[in-house]
Amino acid sequence: MQCYGESMVYFKKGSETWGSPLNWVTILTDEELNDPSSHFTVFPNPATDFTDIELVTSTMNSRFHINVIDIRGETVQKHVLQRGEQSLRISTAELSRGIYFLQLLQGGSAIATKKLVIQ
Repeated sequence: MQCYGESMVYFKKGSETWGSPLNWVTILTDEELNDPSSHFTVFPNPATDFTDIELVTSTMNSRFHINVIDIRGETVQKHVLQRGEQSLRISTAELSRGIYFLQLLQGGSAIATKKLVIQ
C-alpha cells in the first residue's frame, strides 16, 4: 500500500513505514504496478547488467518512450522504441542497487509503469 503527502511519498508494509521525497506526479498502488493488462514485460527482474523490455500492446504504429525513474522520482535514463519496434535492451550496469520504475509513455502520456529491481 502506498499513500502520499504533499512532498513525500510514504510506503507501509506491515508495521514498517518509511518515506521518500516526492518530485513526480504518478502514484500507483501495488495492484496497478502488477496489473496483468500492462502494456509491456520486463525480464530479467531483478536485473544486474541489463534488462529486456518487450511491448505486448496492440498499438505498434506508435513511437513509445521508456523512462527509468529512481526511488526519488528522478528520471535516470530515457529510451525510445521507434514505430514497429517491440523490444529494447536497457543497460543497468551503471545503475546503483535498488528499486526503479520503468514508465512507458505513448504520445507524451504515461500508459504503464513497472517496478524494476537492480541487484
